[in-house]
Amino acid sequence: MKILGIITARGGSKRLPRKNIKEFLGKPLLAWVTQAGLKSGVLDRFILTTDDEEIAKIGKKYDIKYLSLGQRNLHRINHLLMVW
Repeated sequence: MKILGIITARGGSKRLPRKNIKEFLGKPLLAWVTQAGLKSGVLDRFILTTDDEEIAKIGKKYDIKYLSLGQRNLHRINHLLMVW
């Protein structure tokens, strides 16, 4: 069975703006999340959902598949994942 990791990365975070692409030890947080998930052996691949083109571009640089969503749909997915 394949297990997909979903990263929901809003560009307009209120507490720490643009946290998903902030550099930490030379890599953006998106890269750390995917690399740790793959290394764990639990997740087989990741998909990135975002409303921000810069976040999508950085995700692509690290070979994270990208699903383009509008702000309204991204909010719905975030809510669904929190409930689930």
